[in-house]
Amino acid sequence: MQLRFHSKLKIIIPFLILILVLVLITSQSKQNIPQTNETPPLKNPTPDSIQILGVEEANTQIAAESKEKKPISFETQALYRLINSYRTENDLNKLFVDRTLEDSANRKLSDMITKEYFRHADSNNNESWYLFQAAGYQYKFAGENLSFGNNTPWQVFEAWQKSPEHNAQLLKSEYLDMGLAVNCDAYKVGTTHSCIVVLHIGAR
Repeated sequence: MQLRFHSKLKIIIPFLILILVLVLITSQSKQNIPQTNETPPLKNPTPDSIQILGVEEANTQIAAESKEKKPISFETQALYRLINSYRTENDLNKLFVDRTLEDSANRKLSDMITKEYFRHADSNNNESWYLFQAAGYQYKFAGENLSFGNNTPWQVFEAWQKSPEHNAQLLKSEYLDMGLAVNCDAYKVGTTHSCIVVLHIGAR
């Protein structure tokens, strides 16, 4: 009887050991399985400061396009001074700035912009003298200088000085008054805005 028990025990013990080993293996594998309510770690976590290529460049371009171009700053008084200095150097009287001639110059400037021409005669081929009278300047002598594509007072003055006809107007001894009109927004040379300048000079 005792022998049977020992022989059965010898058979059961290996099974018990095998079961124990299986239990230990199962328990160990469960510990290695992540819990379902936890987020698995990322293999390549996103850095705190990420740069998306192209976005910054696009924003810079949009900002540049939306930024308004600075208007041309044309100092009319500087051109008045250049004309009078030039006349003084040539022993001529200085010209007075006449508001009526500024008005007639503005009338000519507006007409050229509205009707899209650039010359002394208007779109009906009339010379500018009627604009002097329309502004209220009853002249004995009258002259007109035009400029386009020169964006500083010095550039305008230099262009007139180099032109025999325009230079003669600047140095005519009979003149007593002058008036300027300038627009630097209406027309472009290529893609760049350019100034149109009208000078009316005369004597009553």
